[in-house]
Amino acid sequence: MGNCQAVDAAAVAVIQHPDGGVESYSCPLSASDIMAANSGHYVAVIMTVTHPRSSSAAYHRSSRRSGGGDGKQVRYLKLLRPDDTLLVGHFYRLVSFEDVLREFGSKRRVRLSKLLAKKEEELRKQREEANPSSSVVEGEEETMGSVDSRNSVRVARKGQWRPALQTIAEADSFK
Repeated sequence: MGNCQAVDAAAVAVIQHPDGGVESYSCPLSASDIMAANSGHYVAVIMTVTHPRSSSAAYHRSSRRSGGGDGKQVRYLKLLRPDDTLLVGHFYRLVSFEDVLREFGSKRRVRLSKLLAKKEEELRKQREEANPSSSVVEGEEETMGSVDSRNSVRVARKGQWRPALQTIAEADSFK
């Protein structure tokens, strides 16, 4: 019976507030109850994930057998849905609505910047494949800022169609 205090510690759900306060609940309850009591906050569970240091297949096989002790541990906050149940023995954190929006915005900016860099790389490779002998000349033009007007119009108006016909001046024909 010497370990009964350790059993009691694992039989509670711990919720940490943004100001550092801690609440403990001994029975399972829903996330919507906690969100209703703390308006403007979401409930998030703290998850620890171990990322391997090497991406080789042999390392992955050996780390699965040995428990993968050489990885980098990263903590994530996973937002819970209002209908999710807070389980005893887990650690939860209240996250403000503003922090969630800020995090989603930063993730979106990172994702868009990666996509933009990838598209620019693809466009550069296409130009090199189309004209491999003048790749040095193209590099000099890009540094000087002179870009072919047709290419810039195509990039700027991606998805818009314009007729290739020239306009006809009809003012002289009616006289």
